[in-house]
Amino acid sequence: MSYFGTTDWLVQVSKGQVPGHSIVHQFGKNTAVGSNLAPVCNGGNYQTPTAAASLEILSDQAQDQPAGNGAHKVTVQGLDSSWNVQTEEVTLSGTTPVALSNQFIRVFGMYVSESGRYANQAQASQRGTLTLRGAGGGATWSTIPTITTNFGAGESLIGAYTVPAGYTAFILSQIFSIDGNKSANLYFFNRSDANDVSSPYTGVMKAQSIYTGASSVYQFEHKANESYSEYTDIGFLANYTSGGTASIAVEFELLLIENTYL
Repeated sequence: MSYFGTTDWLVQVSKGQVPGHSIVHQFGKNTAVGSNLAPVCNGGNYQTPTAAASLEILSDQAQDQPAGNGAHKVTVQGLDSSWNVQTEEVTLSGTTPVALSNQFIRVFGMYVSESGRYANQAQASQRGTLTLRGAGGGATWSTIPTITTNFGAGESLIGAYTVPAGYTAFILSQIFSIDGNKSANLYFFNRSDANDVSSPYTGVMKAQSIYTGASSVYQFEHKANESYSEYTDIGFLANYTSGGTASIAVEFELLLIENTYL
C-alpha cells in the first residue's frame, strides 16, 4: 500500500484509524550554524553511535523536579538496541543527573510531560535547560532549551530521525527557514543500513536534496514515492560560510508504514 491517498486519508492516519500507518513530524532548530557542517538540531546534537548507550538527564535549574515549579517529568523517544521504538518517562531531580532505565541507540524526541505550574506566555513548563547526555557526564544527545527568560521550548528541537526496524518511511514534505538576509547551505541526507557497524559498510550517507546559498523560507511537498527503509538515518545538515553564525529551522513529515502493510 502506498501513500498516494487524499488529505482526508492522511488525517485518518494521524487519528490512528489506519492500522500499521502513522505520521512522523520532525522539527529542529540550530541557532548557531557556523562554517562546519552540523545537524539542524538544538546545539547541533544528533548522536549516531554504533551501539546502544546508557544515558542520564538533568536541568541547570533546581526547580525542575517534583517539589519545584518547573518541569517534573520528561519523556524520551527513540530506538533501543534492536532498533525498535522505545519511550521512557523520567522524573527529574533538578541539577542532579537521573539515569535512564533503558539504553538508546538513537533519540529523536524529548519533551516535558509533567510540570509544576500552569504555563502561559509569561511562565514556562520548565525553569531551565534540560540536557540528555551520556552516563557519567558524557556527550550531549539532546536538549530542551529555554527560548526566553520566561519561556521554555518544552520540546527538543531535532531535525533528524531514524526509521525503526520493521518500518518504511515515505517523505511527505519539507520546510526550512534561515534568519535575516543570510544565505546558507542545507543538505537533506539519508544514511541507510545504520545497523551495519562493521567495515566494509553497506550503509552510505547520501544527499537527498541540496540547497546551496539558500535564504528565506522554502516549502516542498513530495509527490513522488520517495521512501527510506528500516535503519535509515534521515535529516538536515547545514553550514554558513560567510563568517559568524546563522539560525536555521527545519521541518519534515514522514508517513511511517509497518512493512507487513506494504
